Amino acid sequence: MKKNSILMVLFCTNFLIISCSQSNDESRRNDELSEQKEVKLNHDTDIKKRVESLTMSSVKDSAMKNTKEPIRTNKKTLFFNGEKYLFSGGKLKKGSEVRSISSSEKASIRGTFVVVSKIENITNVSIKNKLKIAKDTYRLTPSKTDDLMAVYKELMLNDSITKVELELVYSGKRNNAAEY
Repeated sequence: MKKNSILMVLFCTNFLIISCSQSNDESRRNDELSEQKEVKLNHDTDIKKRVESLTMSSVKDSAMKNTKEPIRTNKKTLFFNGEKYLFSGGKLKKGSEVRSISSSEKASIRGTFVVVSKIENITNVSIKNKLKIAKDTYRLTPSKTDDLMAVYKELMLNDSITKVELELVYSGKRNNAAEY
């Protein structure tokens, strides 16, 4: 019986040692797994934070790009002779430069008007010179050329005139050198 009791004690101690060592191994494995999970979670959160910061910075950058003020020029759009022109300056006068929007060509204002009228006497505008260039067509040089747009509008309001055009000179380049 003594032998049996010794065997029983040995068996129990072996069982306890084995079970305790396994639980330590399992707890170590569990600890390692939990540490790996924490590292992975930290890594995932770091990646998410980086992505969020990148998207936020790109959103901020694009928002800043959209809020920048456009380049403003002091050019205004004028409509005469049936076309739109860009003009930079105060008043339209003789020698002023305009650019046609449709053809992108530069022109200078000549300071005269070509009108088509059945009546020879045009009274509402002070005219310095009047020259007949064709049947019912006259070239008018106004006495005041400081604001040609006002003269153009006055001529347009005249019922006896069927067509009014402000003369432009499309002269191109003055020298032969190519400009790029």
